[in-house]
Amino acid sequence: MNRVRVVAATAVVLGVAVVAGTRFQEARGLGPSAPQQTAAAPASQVTVVPAAVPVDGARDLAVATSPDVRAPISLMPATPQATAALESRRPDASVVQDAPHTAPQLTTASILSAADLVGAATDPVTSDTASPTAPLDESLQAELAACSIWVVVTPAAGAMLDTSIYAPCDRGADVRVEHAGLTFDARVGDDGQLMMMVPALIDEATVTVTFADGRSQSDTTFVTDLRQVERVALQWTGPADLSLHAYEFGAQFGEDGHIHAGHPQVPGAEGHGFLTVLGDPEIVGGHRVQVYSYPSDQTGQAGSVALEIEAPITEASCGKPLLAESIEMSGAAAARSRTIRLDMPACDGSGGYVVLPGVLPDLQIAALR
Repeated sequence: MNRVRVVAATAVVLGVAVVAGTRFQEARGLGPSAPQQTAAAPASQVTVVPAAVPVDGARDLAVATSPDVRAPISLMPATPQATAALESRRPDASVVQDAPHTAPQLTTASILSAADLVGAATDPVTSDTASPTAPLDESLQAELAACSIWVVVTPAAGAMLDTSIYAPCDRGADVRVEHAGLTFDARVGDDGQLMMMVPALIDEATVTVTFADGRSQSDTTFVTDLRQVERVALQWTGPADLSLHAYEFGAQFGEDGHIHAGHPQVPGAEGHGFLTVLGDPEIVGGHRVQVYSYPSDQTGQAGSVALEIEAPITEASCGKPLLAESIEMSGAAAARSRTIRLDMPACDGSGGYVVLPGVLPDLQIAALR
């Protein structure tokens, strides 16, 4: 099947406006979760990648495309008089008659016998039984404790964060997960648990989980191998369905070195990087993330990894502007963030994909000696 590839030519048919800015991870907010520390971004600049030409040849991972791509990327104190008026309206005490057979008033200091009362006998009233601060029943305390939220984060190979979320009273709830600028939405399982691997973007890594009602919990760990990983993240908000593709050392579409959501590889695969897909596509309007990682300390190969962004032309995306953000991290260098805007082609019903090469810089991999 054909795909539409955007290449550098005359700026008429299709363009992508990339606002480039350097900052050290900016956390995204929901509820009370606090943003993580970021570096100030420099003055922004605009880069345009224009023009589109159809790509020849069948593509097994894409559907038929339409070469018709036209849209540009581009919140009184009482007075004495008032008090006197109120006093004047009180009824005269001499007029008020006591009701015959009025029972003595019960207080915590009055213990009366049953013979003094009209009706059935009563137990004495003590300060203990009148207290509103009696301790909770042990079984209720245990039940409340069981409804707590636990988040456990531990470091894993490949500068990853092994993240476990336990929320036994929030089965099936949607949560927002944040780490150093990465934001995605996920859903707690029917067993009250949610397990995931999150790519680390900073050494002292905190993962924060926030529920729709504002409750949140977080955990922090330290990552020791972050500088040995080349990493690029692409994140966006639905209903768009973007995807990140990596072509390792000259690999072509569909080959073993072509890393994408359908062929993500795994951490530790010899000679390959790996792709992490985060965010539940079933959550309407949810945040989603794809992160490509290459462990540069585990390879004997040298060369470059080309990165592309694909955007399918669907009824949910056609004729609309799509916004995404990339976060690029290389060794000890400060992470770099880019905002990407893409005005999708008009809705003509033919579907297809828009492919954006060159928007993200190639990763340069040095051979391990």
